[in-house]
Amino acid sequence: MSQIIAGEESSKPTAPSVNTRKLYPKSDGWYQLTSGDVESKLEGATSLDELSDVDVTSPVEGNFLVYNSSTSKFENSTPNAVIFGCSFTEVSTTTQQTNGTTTFQNYLTLNASACVVGGKYRIGAFIDASMSSTSDNFEARLQVQEGSGTPVTLGIFQEEFKEAGTDARHPRCGFFYYTVTSDANLTVTMDFRPENATETAFANAGSLEFWRVS
Repeated sequence: MSQIIAGEESSKPTAPSVNTRKLYPKSDGWYQLTSGDVESKLEGATSLDELSDVDVTSPVEGNFLVYNSSTSKFENSTPNAVIFGCSFTEVSTTTQQTNGTTTFQNYLTLNASACVVGGKYRIGAFIDASMSSTSDNFEARLQVQEGSGTPVTLGIFQEEFKEAGTDARHPRCGFFYYTVTSDANLTVTMDFRPENATETAFANAGSLEFWRVS
């Protein structure tokens, strides 16, 4: 079996001539020295952050590596922010509100950070409703607004109640889809009203969820 036997250097030797390198052992391993007098230890990386094309900063559970073309490095990040374009967002309430006018009244507002332009997002909506009398429609409207732009109506829950009073609670839920057209922050709102001004609509509980699907 062939062997290379070399005595250990106690300190950095003099730099070699141009376009050559010196290879030598020290007490803690092998080293190389360039003609520019740059000494480095020859060893494999023991952690990801020691690789030249990896930059890990304050890692937390659930992080993964994503390539950043502007820095030419793999960087740690959370999956929602990078893969889904923005973090999963939700808001809910069990506070009852009443509305006795035909003007839509805000019940829930969800604010989402700027998302990926062209990304398709899914909005889940739930509302528990009641009416003050029978044979009248309860309406809940879902809208999305990009920055200061015009709100876009995604859909309306509508139901004619056959039972009256706050104990006659009817839950309604559904999913709506929206494709982002700008990098502005998003505002998702759920409003409600009775179809007739002579009646009162009750919003007893509700929730909104927002996440990317493609």
